[in-house]
Amino acid sequence: MPIWWEIRGTVLILAFSGIVEREEIEGALAAALADPRAGIRMGLLWDARLSQTPLSADDVSWRLDLASSLAERGLVDRAAVLVTEQWRATLDYFRAEADRMAPGFHLAMFVDDAEALAWLERDAGI
Repeated sequence: MPIWWEIRGTVLILAFSGIVEREEIEGALAAALADPRAGIRMGLLWDARLSQTPLSADDVSWRLDLASSLAERGLVDRAAVLVTEQWRATLDYFRAEADRMAPGFHLAMFVDDAEALAWLERDAGI
């Protein structure tokens, strides 16, 4: 299964492996948000460490737009992107664009899942 999701307290975790299509991401998000445990102003952990999807600038923009739309709807107030060390510099662009496109939406990149979860859970829902 290329995407799995879990709601852990105030955090929605989406984890990707292999090649993932946009429709699969949308489907996983729809299923997660339909879960009765889903709340408002959750943290989003986007775990891309096992993803093998080649990302173009358009793909990165699409993912940013998707996360921004969740923020605009009040469903997510911060997102952590979990990557391998080799992707950290590339995805700094993602954070810079998020600041510009969705003011007040906090986005950060991490290589450690415990650190990412701690950041997401800090001040959750505030």
